[in-house]
Amino acid sequence: MENEQQPLSKALITYSAQEFKDGEFPRTIIKDQDGKKYLVWHKKKDGSSTKAFEQLGTMNMGQKTGLAFKTEMRKFTDKKTGKEVEYPSRTVAYFADVPQDAPIKPEFQFKTDTQVPPTNPVEAKNEPQSEPLPPETSEISVDEIPF
Repeated sequence: MENEQQPLSKALITYSAQEFKDGEFPRTIIKDQDGKKYLVWHKKKDGSSTKAFEQLGTMNMGQKTGLAFKTEMRKFTDKKTGKEVEYPSRTVAYFADVPQDAPIKPEFQFKTDTQVPPTNPVEAKNEPQSEPLPPETSEISVDEIPF
């Protein structure tokens, strides 16, 4: 099943750096607070802008954000050593707003059918309420990203 889509991962990051790559396939590589790199393609195969690239234009350096991405293991040959090096290529599908004052927890895998809590207060009244986190663990969870 070659065409089977792998589930997206999601992460909470601080947008810490970027590098623009021009050429036939323009892209931007962003880095998080730990130096992990995420690839944002500018165009789809049909020539229209990707959702992630459009959203990236509204973001500021140092901003906390949620992101959904896919990871593929890739290889290249190191020019100095001649050895093959394997690395994870993380391609961003889209970003999500998160509270800017929330501490960040590490990324983890999730299934795309993860239930998202309602953001509409009327819908929230009908949903079972979760217990608030104690103050010492008030970090935002990746499950709380509004995807």
